Amino acid sequence: MTGRKSGQSHTTPLLYAPDDGSFIVVGSNWGQTAHPQWTYNLIADQRATVAIKGVKTPVLAELAEGALRKRLWELATDSWPAYITYADRAYSRKIRVFRLNPVLLAPGPLTP
Repeated sequence: MTGRKSGQSHTTPLLYAPDDGSFIVVGSNWGQTAHPQWTYNLIADQRATVAIKGVKTPVLAELAEGALRKRLWELATDSWPAYITYADRAYSRKIRVFRLNPVLLAPGPLTP
């Protein structure tokens, strides 16, 4: 992702849960009272790249709210139950949940 202040590329290793071709990531920050910095970057610029086993996929981040957040939170906690503990530790901070949706790149011009 791109740093909102620096404009430079940043890499952040994260756990993810799959969701029908998308990737669910959680800004738990281990239950600390502040959101992790990478979540501010994704809110400022939704474009990012996911790299899994050397395969890079461009994505657009979507901050989940309402019923979508509830569904994605359940997927995330099924994959990593410790998120529930982190949410308890975070007290009044609502942990951010993102769905990273792959971006389909338009094909280049066809050649005969």
